[in-house]
Amino acid sequence: MALFHQGSTLYSFTGSPGQLIGSYSMNPLMSGYISEEKLAQLPGLASVIATGEGRGNVIAFMERLNFRAYWYGSQRLFFNSIFFGRSF
Repeated sequence: MALFHQGSTLYSFTGSPGQLIGSYSMNPLMSGYISEEKLAQLPGLASVIATGEGRGNVIAFMERLNFRAYWYGSQRLFFNSIFFGRSF
């Protein structure tokens, strides 16, 4: 799924494989600009993580999924996390 990434913050993930919901592909740039240094760092880094916390669940998105309500595809991820977050 294509996502809009803004900024220079990237997140690595060291938890269990079941908690990593989404990561960047080996060719993550579809359009726009990214420095060669950041492009080399991006593949395999976390974009969506899910974990239990206390009696609840946390689904962490590393991107702004609803940026100006522009990306309809990523809004599905956001709403599914709200409505079905207790399912895992």
